[in-house]
Amino acid sequence: MIRDWRAAQEVAPFQLDSVSLRRQIATHEAGHAVIGDQCGFTLVEVRIGFEGWHASGGQIAGGCLWDAPDGDQSQLARMEPHKFALMALAGLNAERCLCNRVLMNAYEDDLKLLRIGLGWVGGEAAEMDQFHELLRECEALVEAHANEVAGVASALDTAGNLSLEAVRDAMLR
Repeated sequence: MIRDWRAAQEVAPFQLDSVSLRRQIATHEAGHAVIGDQCGFTLVEVRIGFEGWHASGGQIAGGCLWDAPDGDQSQLARMEPHKFALMALAGLNAERCLCNRVLMNAYEDDLKLLRIGLGWVGGEAAEMDQFHELLRECEALVEAHANEVAGVASALDTAGNLSLEAVRDAMLR
């Protein structure tokens, strides 16, 4: 575990071999799944694997599907902004805490939903202070549930997708 989230190295996907890259993505998505479950959100499915391209040009390599009104995760972000922010930052923090590195641009969509939920429109210093507080709070959550995140990451790495029941089973291992 690392204590300073800024100490983790940022790496491009091509810098990792395919096994390490898959494990990194599984860890990221497992962070969302475990912390989202701890925050009271209902997971439908978590998955990894190539799913297409972001509008920004980055590859979509996995995700969590949450039980949200009309299937719209941004509505969850607006309904429970603080909890959603913790869940959204959990992927980044899981990578940093368990892998001691983070994939470049792997958290762009997470930050977009966080900004929607918290109503951030600018980049003011107050927002950055709140962002760093949320990162620290989320890091503590990820560290407290590191064994569960690692168990889910391992199961996800093997299976490629997991239901809520499979996530909870993996959390108990």
